Amino acid sequence: MTTTKRTDIHAPASDDFDPQAYDFVGVFDLHARDGNRPALQRLLTSLERRGFHAAVVPDRGRAHAGRCTHCGASLRYTAVLLHMLTQEWIFVGEQCLGGRFEMSQAEFRLAREAALAARERRTRVERLAAFVAGRREPIVALLAATDTDDEIILASTFLSDLRFRLIRDCMLTDRQIEVAQRAYDRDAERAAAKARAAAERAARPAEYLGAVGEKITLTGEVVLAMTVDGYMPDTSQRLLVVQTDRGAAKVYTTARWAWDVDKGEQVSLTATVKRLDVYEGRPQTLITRAKKCQ
Repeated sequence: MTTTKRTDIHAPASDDFDPQAYDFVGVFDLHARDGNRPALQRLLTSLERRGFHAAVVPDRGRAHAGRCTHCGASLRYTAVLLHMLTQEWIFVGEQCLGGRFEMSQAEFRLAREAALAARERRTRVERLAAFVAGRREPIVALLAATDTDDEIILASTFLSDLRFRLIRDCMLTDRQIEVAQRAYDRDAERAAAKARAAAERAARPAEYLGAVGEKITLTGEVVLAMTVDGYMPDTSQRLLVVQTDRGAAKVYTTARWAWDVDKGEQVSLTATVKRLDVYEGRPQTLITRAKKCQ
């Protein structure tokens, strides 16, 4: 077979070959699953709109991303170079890029690292999917959802930790799954009970918890607990709203016990009614000198 000697401007042996005449664009991974072929295609489409086109190589035809334009070697990682004089692009492998063009090969390293990371992610996703498919417990699929908005899981440190372990290790032990399912069912029942109680309270007519100046005792759930500015400069105080079966009580206090109270807790307080307010159309009792019952 007769081999035709290349004389085109991109041929390494050509007198017109000038490595300095090329602009380096980037490196692309051509692997079907782990690579970034779509990004390469978008780049070439953009270059065509700007008037560039693929170089034509004698006996090979148009430059192809999977083959080095210089040496003809098959490529997985390919560099795109622009020849500004002819407005052509060529594809070059790592060896030719460093040996003939003396350009940075760091992009090849980054491409390989990105491919490795993509392969590891894909393998982990496949392992996780296989593990979930092999389990019948509903909690496994709930924990495996990487973008979960399940409030029960997000609110539970224990379930959130198991979710992290499952996504990281692609497996849980039978014991972990059993305990997780029980914890989830328990927390779901508590949340449902709390929702039913809140609905029942909302359906009942609210009332004030006492007359102004009256000393009262109340028990309920803390539905708001936050730190706010105090009455003096550079001071702070706690604002608590306690929802009882009869109505809501609000208190501003600097008492030590109030700093340890969080939303969702059940508390019993003794206090004095300071004022009768209305919040969002419902009675709200403002209290003062509140003390926590032991």
